[in-house]
Amino acid sequence: MIHPTTRSTARSALSIGSDVTGRAFWESVRLAALVALVVFVLPAVTAGAQIQQSESTAQEARDELAVATELGRLFGAITRMHRTRADLALGERQVAELRDVTEQIRALSHLPASRAGEMIETVREAILESAQREYLAQRSTGGTGSS
Repeated sequence: MIHPTTRSTARSALSIGSDVTGRAFWESVRLAALVALVVFVLPAVTAGAQIQQSESTAQEARDELAVATELGRLFGAITRMHRTRADLALGERQVAELRDVTEQIRALSHLPASRAGEMIETVREAILESAQREYLAQRSTGGTGSS
């Protein structure tokens, strides 16, 4: 014999079971899908966007570093040229102008690529003489640099 309480529990279970095919069940499935979307999918999409943003930020930093490195190499090459080639040694005016550029660099807390590019252009075109530019161009392309 089935206890009366068990029968009512079984009926309520059956009514829940019949509700599974009903509208309330599908609404709960939609709600669960929406919650799953919010909890699992959106954070993944957001993380992907952040990764792309950090990759572009990293690329910008690499670009700035490349230009700043080029500026540093230019100063190194000029220093070597001045010390090793008496015929291409820097004049007093050139030394003073290069000193001004280095002081401008020191005064900056951050050297943007655009500013470093301007400084490279200034050094090459306004400070160095044509023979010095030619020598440095030969050195940077792997030439012997002896004339």
